[in-house]
Amino acid sequence: METLLILMKTPFMLLFLMLRAIKWIAEHVMGGLIKGVLTQSQQAYLDRRKWQRHWLPLAEGLQYMPVMASVLTNDPKPISRIYVQNIGDEVVEQLDLYVVARNGKLKYSETANLFNLAPGDVEAVELSRIPLEDIHVRKDGIYLSYESYGVFPLQVVWGGKTQRFKPGIPSWSPMYNDFLHSCWWRFKGYLYNTDAIEDYKTAFQHWLAYHLVTRFGIFWVIPNEQLRVILHQRQYGLLPNVGLYWLLSQSWVLTAICWTSLILGAHKLRFVPPDIGTETN
Repeated sequence: METLLILMKTPFMLLFLMLRAIKWIAEHVMGGLIKGVLTQSQQAYLDRRKWQRHWLPLAEGLQYMPVMASVLTNDPKPISRIYVQNIGDEVVEQLDLYVVARNGKLKYSETANLFNLAPGDVEAVELSRIPLEDIHVRKDGIYLSYESYGVFPLQVVWGGKTQRFKPGIPSWSPMYNDFLHSCWWRFKGYLYNTDAIEDYKTAFQHWLAYHLVTRFGIFWVIPNEQLRVILHQRQYGLLPNVGLYWLLSQSWVLTAICWTSLILGAHKLRFVPPDIGTETN
């Protein structure tokens, strides 16, 4: 009897082990493929952020670039920084900086002293006292970690001459675009920006709209609105290309097509500056 029970259980045990093995393979193989696509999208986001940064005037012969950190990062110890560059012809013997961020009447300030900046030199200054960009949503409203910030020179010494300044009012405001207009996905403990994936899906939907609908004389700017209108017009509703567009433009179908294309490497996500054109191919 016991032998019979063991024989009856054996197929189920084998099936169970096979399912566990399939699940393990799917999680690791598909997880690796998904991570590869997410890494591409994250790199496109980082390249876009890098392109958006620019140098700002600080004082005569000096410029700076703010790199303000946010909570949307995989860095275990994120911190804001400013980069200072000597674009003059003389060595800056000393530069005293004052950085301030404000949130209403609350003020966060940081001071830094730089020495012997030769022409062309770039020096990074960590802003450990400036909070990370963040948005808190509460019942009584939306709160920002800070509303404005400013970088001011207090004293510049070069060629034996000393020039002193008075700090002004913070005039730069963080836009918080990463919180308000970006898409994010936390996958296996890491945070990935998925804007490039969403942009690719939108571009592909517009491509479908053009090749299946628009070039046949049906014009609407927004593909979803275009679809709603043509389905309510009998002269278009029976056209096979309209039915195909309706099917392929469904959110889950569009997502499946684009993700398959990205996983198989048919398309690569990358950021291309707008003056050239944004591509995903």
